[in-house]
Amino acid sequence: MKNGIRITLLILLAQGCATSSHVPTTAPTETTKSEPGIGEKMDARVEESHQAQEPSQTLKEPESPVNSAEPEVVAPTPKAPVIGVWIDGAGLESFTALGFMQELHRSGVKFAKVVGTGWGCWIALSWANEASPNQAEWQSFKWGSWAPLGMEGGFLSRIRGERGNFADFTKDLRIWLPKGNFSELAMPADCPLLANTDSMDIVSGKNLGIYRALWEELQSPLFNKEVLNATSEKTSYFSGLAAGDPRLEEYDRFADAGKAPVELWIHLKTSPAQLLAPGERWLSAAFARRELKGETWTKTKQGRWVMRMPLFVGQNLDVKKSLDFGERRAMLLRGRDLARKWMQTPWFKSNLAPAFVAPPGF
Repeated sequence: MKNGIRITLLILLAQGCATSSHVPTTAPTETTKSEPGIGEKMDARVEESHQAQEPSQTLKEPESPVNSAEPEVVAPTPKAPVIGVWIDGAGLESFTALGFMQELHRSGVKFAKVVGTGWGCWIALSWANEASPNQAEWQSFKWGSWAPLGMEGGFLSRIRGERGNFADFTKDLRIWLPKGNFSELAMPADCPLLANTDSMDIVSGKNLGIYRALWEELQSPLFNKEVLNATSEKTSYFSGLAAGDPRLEEYDRFADAGKAPVELWIHLKTSPAQLLAPGERWLSAAFARRELKGETWTKTKQGRWVMRMPLFVGQNLDVKKSLDFGERRAMLLRGRDLARKWMQTPWFKSNLAPAFVAPPGF
């Protein structure tokens, strides 16, 4: 009898334990998710953009005939693609991009559209102003003072999040660049901005006009996270530079170039990640994808090729020298040298060089 009772109690105890594993002892508590901050939004954008990237692809040079005794077949001259240039740069090292473009133009490569983020916006506007390499150089060198940006302390003022006065900025800029609307430029151009929304899309700066778009590109406190968080609710746009590389669909979104859309983007990247985002998690994530050892290729969903070309020239944050004429001139010449080396690559000789004819004069 005692053994029977003992067995019955053990069975009931086992059933009780089995039941308790499925029934919570306390009511579940609801968790509320706080509104994502600027850091979380950027993390989401970078992760989404990274997942959407297709594997890098390299265009191959045509193979030579196997049997050299057979008559040589002459391939037709490649059709010149519609080329757009995407320039980015945190500082005046963006002059390397201008030199790179000048050298390509000297060899006959034509650009249908130029866009720029950060200081790359100023270089793009300088080129599009008259659509001339010589005029672009003359125009871009007009910038000779930090004062219009309220940055008498130089580039480091921007890192600290200091902002100037837009009225003062516009007053000086109207003298340097009288054209205030993108429609007045000699060729299609834009200054892509990062919209302060949940999706953090790159959007056109055209609707803001040249002066406001350039102001936003140069004024965003990208490198001071504390200042950025404090001002994020009041800021509608950040410099497009903060996005890192555009998403593939954003290259497609900016492809409109008037008569024919851009077929090949040459993305000139002039600032290394370690300079732009030391110790900042979300900025580092965005800029880490900028670190290139050589040009890389991807293709958008609409079939456009994107070539990302690094033009890193060092980490010069010298406040006094950064606006020095000689410093900027050296950067420009460095860009020309990098372009000459790139034009000696098999890909350029096989795909671009035959499609263009060098202009009679520079």
